[in-house]
Amino acid sequence: MKRNLSLVRRVLLVESEAPFRRSLEKCLSKAGYQVLSCGSCSEALRLASEAPFELAVTEYHLPDGNGAKLAQKLKEAHCVSRVVLISFYDLDFISRDVAAAADGFLKKPFDLVEFERMLQLVWKGPVLVELPRSVGGKDMPASYLREGTL
Repeated sequence: MKRNLSLVRRVLLVESEAPFRRSLEKCLSKAGYQVLSCGSCSEALRLASEAPFELAVTEYHLPDGNGAKLAQKLKEAHCVSRVVLISFYDLDFISRDVAAAADGFLKKPFDLVEFERMLQLVWKGPVLVELPRSVGGKDMPASYLREGTL
């Protein structure tokens, strides 16, 4: 059966650990996404300059930069409309740039079911982020967080 390629969403996957990147790439492909992947900010910027993506899934800590800053650059250049940030660090550690750049956040390790659920949710808009107790412990959309919140 032929797929209607006009309905296929393009995803940019930026993950420095090759085995984990391959697992996520396989999961995205099986879900019907067209995936381009890389392991660095510089390569992600190059790929995004060639054609826009509907979604970027990026690791926070990359060899040549910060995934949240990468997400911000991609959004400002209109190369991507949504971003899911993934990290071993939790929101207590990650600075407020996450709030400005990310539509969703997943703390590693996570399983593929959690990953697929996050993707489904992020298409609807910014995903509720559970805030650390140090800032009130309330749920609010990531887009509501402002400088100084985290």
